[in-house]
Amino acid sequence: MLRRLLCLVMTVLAIAGFSRTAHANLINNGSFEQGVDPGSYTTVFAGDSTSITDWSVTTGSVDYIGTYWQASDGSRSLDMSGNGAGTIASTSFATSVGQQYLVTFDMAGNPDGPPTIKSLDVSVGAYANTFTFDTTGHT
Repeated sequence: MLRRLLCLVMTVLAIAGFSRTAHANLINNGSFEQGVDPGSYTTVFAGDSTSITDWSVTTGSVDYIGTYWQASDGSRSLDMSGNGAGTIASTSFATSVGQQYLVTFDMAGNPDGPPTIKSLDVSVGAYANTFTFDTTGHT
């Protein structure tokens, strides 16, 4: 069972960056498949840039999920609130000036704890947005 879950309890299941014209994935390890074996799950704390290949936990902690629940893509995912709200960042990736890019990801909310409405802040460069997921009726 996951330990207590606080306000920002999000599961980012996959992140991929796509160029509008080339449709090439620019994000390395977008579904978090490469890294230490998390077993059911393991908590990864700020400052850890080695547990999840090409990703760094920059604040708080995240739970790196293995077998605890089914991932959207592959077999691993993240709960963005390990022992509290966490932040994770990918390593940099190459872009071209003037080119448009689309960042997509799958999101669900961990039903094991409150609040019912989960929120996730996403930023890429100067763009930022908050996304929400209602866990009512979801297991």
